[in-house]
Amino acid sequence: MSQGDERMKQRAKRMSGVFTVALALTWGAGCTETDLYAPCDLDPNSASQQTRVCAQDDTEYSCVVSNYLQCETRSCARFEGSATFCTLPCVNDSDCAPGGSCIEFVIQSGQSYCVEDQ
Repeated sequence: MSQGDERMKQRAKRMSGVFTVALALTWGAGCTETDLYAPCDLDPNSASQQTRVCAQDDTEYSCVVSNYLQCETRSCARFEGSATFCTLPCVNDSDCAPGGSCIEFVIQSGQSYCVEDQ
C-alpha cells in the first residue's frame, strides 16, 4: 500500500469519528423539547379541517393539532383564543416545563396539555 493510500485511510477514519460524534450530539439534542411554548403556525388552507379551524385567529376556544412536524413537541395548540404555540400532552404540572401548567383543554375530555402561565 502506498503512503498516499495510508494517509487517505487515516483521514477517512478521523472523518468517520468526527461524523459519529456530530451525529450523537445532534441526536441527543433532538430528544429535548426545547420549543415547548414557542409560537407555531397553522395553515388556514390546510386539507385538515382540525388544522383549518384551529388556525383561525378569532377562535376563542382551545384546540390542538397533533403530529405537527413544525414543533419538536409534535403538538401545536391554541388555548382560549391565545396565539398558537407548541405544547405537550401531560398528566400533571410536573410534566410541563417550569412556568407552565397542565390544563385539560375540554372539560372532562381527559386531554390535558402544557400551557405557559400568564
